[in-house]
Amino acid sequence: DLCPTGAIMENGQVDAGRCLSYWTIEHRGSIPEEIRPLVGTRLYGCDTCVTVCPWNGKPLPEADERFRMSRLLASIPLRDLLALDAGVFADLFRNSPLKRIKREGLLRNGCIVLGNAGTPDDIDFLKALSGESPLVAEHASWAVERILRRHGRHACSSGARD
Repeated sequence: DLCPTGAIMENGQVDAGRCLSYWTIEHRGSIPEEIRPLVGTRLYGCDTCVTVCPWNGKPLPEADERFRMSRLLASIPLRDLLALDAGVFADLFRNSPLKRIKREGLLRNGCIVLGNAGTPDDIDFLKALSGESPLVAEHASWAVERILRRHGRHACSSGARD
């Protein structure tokens, strides 16, 4: 019941076509527009099913650092994370699961997060990301439209309306 997309069916099977972990981690291409609002602010995966599963009732020991986000990563604002160039991304995520989605996947997912929760202040940043690749440009454009619809075109600076 807590799965944000209804990906877990009554028989316990997971419909990968609705699973946010599949779309944000495993899938390499465009995320369908009907899935994007369901991503919410999840940049990488979802794990709601893992959290609520009764078989996972015993939490990991607090001392196990392997499963915690690094303090450095947790302290980086989303726009700063998305602004990392390829070299810094590779260095920062060398031993991280985030390396798996590659920089383009991070940018794609970040555009979706900004589309779902961003403000007009994010529009120029999203437009700048459009030059990264056609995949990122598609998601950045979608994000800009979502922000404009949510906040109204009048709320944006003149530069953001171009």
